[in-house]
Amino acid sequence: MAMAAISPESQMNQRTWPCKSDGGPRFTAISFIGKAKHGRKNDNPRLTNNPTIYNFQINPKNQDFADFSQLPDDVLLKIAANFTLPNLRAASQVCKSWCDGLRPLREAMLCLKNGKRFKHGRGGVTPDLNKALESFLKGAALGSTLAMVDAGLVYWEMGRKEQGIAFYRKAAALGDPAGQCNLGICLLQGLHR
Repeated sequence: MAMAAISPESQMNQRTWPCKSDGGPRFTAISFIGKAKHGRKNDNPRLTNNPTIYNFQINPKNQDFADFSQLPDDVLLKIAANFTLPNLRAASQVCKSWCDGLRPLREAMLCLKNGKRFKHGRGGVTPDLNKALESFLKGAALGSTLAMVDAGLVYWEMGRKEQGIAFYRKAAALGDPAGQCNLGICLLQGLHR
């Protein structure tokens, strides 16, 4: 069955969905600007016609609840455990308490980097799985889920699958996607106790 050719003029006249004149619901983003107060005119006409705009300003009495610089270090480390190096650097620059609290993870990133150098023989280093494993284990002990996954991979390559699965399980429990994936593969293959 041959299809008819569509002329460029008819392509330009085609309607997009949903058409503005259909009378259907219009999709708009929520604005964080509060409702206009009684008697005060809002300059933005979109906001005056939308009755579902709420004021999202923080109440000054409750500002102490929004102070994330007071997070305990153990909570901060669990949140940042699977951060990549750029995200970890950015989080470390938020405030002094986060910089201090995330110091172990920054050290773990150095261990991870050294472990990858030993594992793959980068930077003029001869490949050595034992030194790579040692670096990954140091990074894992400092809380890096990325180092836990790499330690699991090295154990797996060495034939010590149960130890590898234990590291995948630990990384997966902390929310690392690679740890969850590797643990899932191990469980699907029946390689667990």
